[in-house]
Amino acid sequence: MVPSTIIGSTKIDIKKPVRLKVSASQQDEYTFSYSTDGANFQTVGGAVSGDILSTNVAGGFTGALIGLYATSGNDIQP
Repeated sequence: MVPSTIIGSTKIDIKKPVRLKVSASQQDEYTFSYSTDGANFQTVGGAVSGDILSTNVAGGFTGALIGLYATSGNDIQP
């Protein structure tokens, strides 16, 4: 199994609702953000390349996934 890689993390107040957002650019870059007030989003981890997901170079869909993940109980360390 390939180990997980953390590219960004932040601690938040889990007593408040959290909204997660993924934004994509025309250059195949994705940014991941969160908000605890529903209006002001904070980016976590910077932009990541999405060109590995499905490209002419890769020959179509590669099976790779990128996305947001939130949990209050894990053992992974940044």
